[in-house]
Amino acid sequence: MRLDPWTLWVIVTMVAVLAAVAMNIAWLASPRERSLAYWSLGVLTQVLGLVGILLRGSLPEFWVILFANALLFVSYSLLRIAIRQFAGLPLKWHQMLYAPVLWAVLCSFPAFVESLPARISVFSLLSAALLALGVLDLERVKGHGGIGRWGMRCTLGFTVALHLVRAVLMWGADSVHGAPIISSSAAAWFGLTGMSGLLLASFMLLLMVRERSELQLRRAAQVDELTSLPNRRGFQEQAIAACHAGGVIAVVLLDIDHFKQINDRHGHATGDHVLRIFGQVLHASALGRGAIGRMGGEEFAALLKGLDLATARARAEQFRAAFRDESTRLKPGEAGARLMATVSIGIARARLEPTTCPVTAQTRLDLLLSRADAALYAAKAAGRDRVEAAETEIVERPS
Repeated sequence: MRLDPWTLWVIVTMVAVLAAVAMNIAWLASPRERSLAYWSLGVLTQVLGLVGILLRGSLPEFWVILFANALLFVSYSLLRIAIRQFAGLPLKWHQMLYAPVLWAVLCSFPAFVESLPARISVFSLLSAALLALGVLDLERVKGHGGIGRWGMRCTLGFTVALHLVRAVLMWGADSVHGAPIISSSAAAWFGLTGMSGLLLASFMLLLMVRERSELQLRRAAQVDELTSLPNRRGFQEQAIAACHAGGVIAVVLLDIDHFKQINDRHGHATGDHVLRIFGQVLHASALGRGAIGRMGGEEFAALLKGLDLATARARAEQFRAAFRDESTRLKPGEAGARLMATVSIGIARARLEPTTCPVTAQTRLDLLLSRADAALYAAKAAGRDRVEAAETEIVERPS
């Protein structure tokens, strides 16, 4: 069955309406994600532009050419603003006026209005430019990959290419005075293809929002809220990756001395403050150049690569002194005695061969943590506020 152009344009408009409704529902479900709001507004504006094209026979032709196409330009600009919002870029609202104003200026020339090929070519080139800018903004999204971004890039790139091909095909065509675009089957099929791309791009934006939310949740599950350092899970993930890669690895365990007494004597608020200071000093220290994390309670861990035992120990000593000095600046209260927190540190170092076996990597880490814990216990037994280190030999059976 062959569809006439009018039917195709009605289908195009219906697809746009469905996309607008879907994106508005998505925005209402996630009101804090403003990129969905701007995108849904852009799709809605596109619907208004298409309705203007459908009403071409009922409205003065010049005003339809001027305003319907201007609305489509505004729509593409809003889609770009949605991408900039998602990327965390400044929203330059004044840029929305560039394409509509240029179009209005061109429409002031009768020769341009009377030439359908010229109008289609210019419209396609401007649309391609707006969408291409959206693609460039998409490339500036930080810390986000995934299928959604890849799909959005491909979909927008395809739509840009579609507009460019249309501009090239129409550029050399003979001028047609008064030929209604609505009556062209090719134009209607182009509109349907473009609108299908917009629907797919809307889905990709939803996917990008979902992927970023999941990434944020995963990161939140790996971060200790009090110290802002990675938690045990976050540290283990980085440490296992290092054990996979192999090389010289030093695992450092750090435990704040008499932490329970700090809580009992000065209160849990002071204890939390000590933990926060510990995290800040650890992050800023030479130990913080590798993987670090809070293992639980008052125990922390660090992993360093490529250092000899003497250098690893020296870095631990520097941190120990820095934390002790920083803790003396705390003011636990008028009735509280002077506070000076100290830390005991145990280090285990080994040379590892690269491996692709997850079980082997986990076993290596567990062994290094066990040896570092033994060194930490020795530091506690020797009077605390000191560093103990041991070279570790890990013997593995050939797999």
